[in-house]
Amino acid sequence: MSAPESLKTVIMETLIEFIGDPSKTVTEDSLLEEDLEFDSTELISVIVDIEKSLGTSLQGIKYANMKTVADIVTGVGAFLNESAEVV
Repeated sequence: MSAPESLKTVIMETLIEFIGDPSKTVTEDSLLEEDLEFDSTELISVIVDIEKSLGTSLQGIKYANMKTVADIVTGVGAFLNESAEVV
């Protein structure tokens, strides 16, 4: 499994676990507010859960414009790449 694919898998699994409702379908195109019924506080909680799953800090990630699951995957991937370049 490639790094981006494994990142996507970790994020998807974290979202599914956070939702805790097996009847909800989560795809990359799922809208956070409309489909998954997340508010901004829940999105922050999901980001914290993703941090725990990845074992890294996402402090400073820009999540305000994240509207879909794909946005989370892309945003986290870009944030991690930027963080790696700074080190």
